[in-house]
Amino acid sequence: MIPLIFFFNQLITPPSYSTRIISSLFGLGGILVSAYGQIQLLLNQIDFEQSQRYFPAGGEIGFWLIMVNGSLIGARALPTASIWIGIAAGAGYLLVAGGFVRGGQKDHCSIGNPCCWEFAI
Repeated sequence: MIPLIFFFNQLITPPSYSTRIISSLFGLGGILVSAYGQIQLLLNQIDFEQSQRYFPAGGEIGFWLIMVNGSLIGARALPTASIWIGIAAGAGYLLVAGGFVRGGQKDHCSIGNPCCWEFAI
């Protein structure tokens, strides 16, 4: 996903330079923290319960997706449908991260709960 940060960074129009920097930092931070947690989990340095502390970083990725795609609405750099799908994906990341922060795997917004699967499909 890191190449996507550079791709979207080039698409954002120059007048929104601060939006470009802020969204890139959020995206990069979220991706790196999530990757660090996943690597620790794969190397058996932590178990699944301990890996849940890295799930809120998905919220940063969601915030990045919403900011980037929201700034591209009027730019005509991507098809409108792709932009709205990106915003919806960002909102999904925020909901999942919020669910884990709020109640862990048992929260109705977390992806581990079967009640939320119908929204993912």
